[in-house]
Amino acid sequence: MLSTNELLKLACQVWSEFLGITALPDAASTVLNGDVMTGVARFEAGGGVALTLSKPYAFELAAKVFMVPPDEVMPQETEDLVGDLATIFANSASAHVHSNVRPGEAQILASSPSDSSLCDDSLGLVSVVLDSQGEPVLIRLFRG
Repeated sequence: MLSTNELLKLACQVWSEFLGITALPDAASTVLNGDVMTGVARFEAGGGVALTLSKPYAFELAAKVFMVPPDEVMPQETEDLVGDLATIFANSASAHVHSNVRPGEAQILASSPSDSSLCDDSLGLVSVVLDSQGEPVLIRLFRG
């Protein structure tokens, strides 16, 4: 399992490389509330990665990635982006957890699952919060 610092370094690197957006650690560890969506990608050996961000920010990122005006972004494109981000993070973390990412689509949730629903062992969860253009992004690595 990655340490919090290792996950944070990996998260900032992946965010920058994939989206071209500099993400910084959110020292305040902001809690995401309200209208959020979560992408979950799982490892073959159990556990996985959950990425949670606000729906409005997910739409903004989808507009950037798919190069369309924000008002033309379709919900499916936003779900695809959030699922892809979760899968990219899981693939990046897979060497550290010694397991491949399960093939197939990432699961998209219209809310943020509680940490206890992601893993049975409270010690099996590592989470970080990124500040991406003033928006919090929660990334959790968990054992299942």
